[in-house]
Amino acid sequence: MTETTTPLGTPLDAELVFREAHAEETRAAFEEAEEASYAAEELRVEATGDAALAKAVLYGGYELQNAELVGSYFEKHPDELPKWEAFMGAAEEHNALEAMGASVSVVVLAPEEPRELRGAVGGGVAG
Repeated sequence: MTETTTPLGTPLDAELVFREAHAEETRAAFEEAEEASYAAEELRVEATGDAALAKAVLYGGYELQNAELVGSYFEKHPDELPKWEAFMGAAEEHNALEAMGASVSVVVLAPEEPRELRGAVGGGVAG
């Protein structure tokens, strides 16, 4: 029986063990670098007043679950906090439903055909 190897010639099992052992360390390093990047962008927001970039930093803070970045945004934009709290409340409800196995989906019905088009051949308006 031949042993499966990676492109580098190492045994596949050894490669998988190595990756698994270092996955958490790699993930943590990536998140740390991403947080540093968002912190740098936050400084740029302060210098330029760029509202779109400020929202991007808020989103990044949310994705990273970085309370410092999120909190910093709302210190500067307290009028937006009620919308955020409503969003977080809805997200928590959604997550609770998902945890119970409920699928939350939205059904969008097709709009009703205008009366003028009903029964028209080829969908055109009868004149």
